[in-house]
Amino acid sequence: MILFNKLKDHKNFTHNELIVIEFILKNPEKVINLSVDELAKATYTSTSCIVRLTKKLGVKGYSDFKIKFASELNSLVLSKKRIEINMPIEQEIHENDIPKRFYQMYHQIIADVYHSLDIDQLKNIANLLYRSDAITVYGVGSSLLIAQDFVLKCQKLRLPIYCNTQIGFENVHRFKSSKNPIALIISNNASSSRVKNWAFENINLNIPVILITSNEKSSLIKLCKYAVILNHGENDVIKQGAFASKISMTFLLDNIYMLLFMKDYEENINYIHHFENKVIKERNDRT
Repeated sequence: MILFNKLKDHKNFTHNELIVIEFILKNPEKVINLSVDELAKATYTSTSCIVRLTKKLGVKGYSDFKIKFASELNSLVLSKKRIEINMPIEQEIHENDIPKRFYQMYHQIIADVYHSLDIDQLKNIANLLYRSDAITVYGVGSSLLIAQDFVLKCQKLRLPIYCNTQIGFENVHRFKSSKNPIALIISNNASSSRVKNWAFENINLNIPVILITSNEKSSLIKLCKYAVILNHGENDVIKQGAFASKISMTFLLDNIYMLLFMKDYEENINYIHHFENKVIKERNDRT
């Protein structure tokens, strides 16, 4: 609990900063829903005082503080100790406790992503995808599996969305007549030459690129129309499994999918019922 520990250390803080700290520690769940102006008003201090405090705590600003503080708070409520993402299962853990550990870890990861979501950004992405007449989705490795799941769900909404898994054939479906094409790249690291080629090819064709990645240092971020960065703390190499990246990306894409679903809710509900009934009928006819 890095932030909690720093807040409890009364060294190097001014009188007004200590007043803010006392309020935060007494009202942790309330603070994550307060703006910097509201917190300043509640503590009879100033926004500049609060910003200086967050910088002393080692975060970029108040918004960054709230994201990290909320993540620690959620983990603290669930268990008194955050799960180590890369090696969540120790050798000495009892086998019966493994499901509980995964339950705690999943909660921790989703809480981290949830509190870092920019809902306005997600709505803009959903609007862009909804208006597109040719959506190309790219992914590699485990990211490709997540991408394919997203594509299958969106195809049930009858969106013009495609994902070709053959290397070198990712764009063969592209229509010459498409007026609003969009590229959606899903990549944990967004640093390989293959991923960069996807981005550059679309950008050179003036096709807007949406990037979903966990690498906040990727050189592609500034080049894309939208870039969603998932900070889950997973190591690139040394890990027991890609749990955090898989869970966080799935959670994010499910939110985008549902924003798309809501645009034609009644129509989509009726179509899904029709589609599922047709599948059941065909299955029964075969048996």
